Amino acid sequence: MNKIYIGMDLHKSTSSFCVMNKEGEILKEQRIATTPESITRFIKSLGKKNKISITFEPVSQSWRYIDIFEEMNLDIHPANPRKLKAIATATSKTDKLDARVLADHLRTNHLPESYIPPKEVRGWKELVRNRSSLVRLRTQAKNRIHSVLFKNGLASPFQTLWTARAKKWLRTLELEPHFRLTIEKQLSVIEHLDKEIKDVEKTIKEIVKETKQMQLLKTIPGVGDIFAISIMSEIGDIKRFKNYKKLQSYAGLAPWVRNSGGKTWTGHITKRGSAWLRYAVIELAVSIARTRKSSDLKDYYLKVKRNKGGKTATVATARKSLAIIWAVLHNERKFEARYPAI
Repeated sequence: MNKIYIGMDLHKSTSSFCVMNKEGEILKEQRIATTPESITRFIKSLGKKNKISITFEPVSQSWRYIDIFEEMNLDIHPANPRKLKAIATATSKTDKLDARVLADHLRTNHLPESYIPPKEVRGWKELVRNRSSLVRLRTQAKNRIHSVLFKNGLASPFQTLWTARAKKWLRTLELEPHFRLTIEKQLSVIEHLDKEIKDVEKTIKEIVKETKQMQLLKTIPGVGDIFAISIMSEIGDIKRFKNYKKLQSYAGLAPWVRNSGGKTWTGHITKRGSAWLRYAVIELAVSIARTRKSSDLKDYYLKVKRNKGGKTATVATARKSLAIIWAVLHNERKFEARYPAI
């Protein structure tokens, strides 16, 4: 069976393909429409007798094609765009050349690869992003109502505007017609989004209940259903991180380190890697800082805050949380109040 290598430069409307053999000879180059039908037809045209390896730079729609390639039993190798500098630094850059470079890196075994999360984990990601999108929309609607009150010099007598009594108060305010319409419509949007968010969270709760790793994460102070699924949807398989420092680096929470002439400099956090994981553990650290409950993490936050301030303490607590998360998942054991040194 002959082995061939495909470099696919995936774009919204059209995608470029380059097919090479083991010796680097270009067997076929073609630009086709980016549709499941066109891409499936192109790959099938290469013949059933060939063992096919394919690579591409991951984009938002690439997960759909990963599912298709898995069904076709292809050897899939998503490229790591950050590490694949050859394309970004090329003097001449076209879709055709990009596909060639991808195929050549795959053929010569010099392709830096990205992790392919299982289909189940990809589903978790979609749920987390869907909920986040709905929450942002709800926040926008709430801000519009706050804006109307500010423009009219009104102060709410309630701690929150989103209880039944507060909403009734909003609807009975004597305002100009256009302001009344804004409040009424935005309240309708908020009530609709409340229901949608509740439905998504119900699904999340069921998944968390049935997933061992998420149940372990919930034993960590401050971690609930949303944090648990958000963290696991980004980590996937904990075994791909050899130690907790690798996980911290993946979240972009490791500090810059530079060595030169026998000297070492450290700087701010890199912010490279999973922005969603970084956001989740930063939010977890903020939650820990605000809670009145005593815990090792809360004590750690307060200690760093006294010495270096609140912002540094939040980042340090997020980084510490990732170390604990790694230990809990790697050792498959619940969090303990005095966790062993890691």
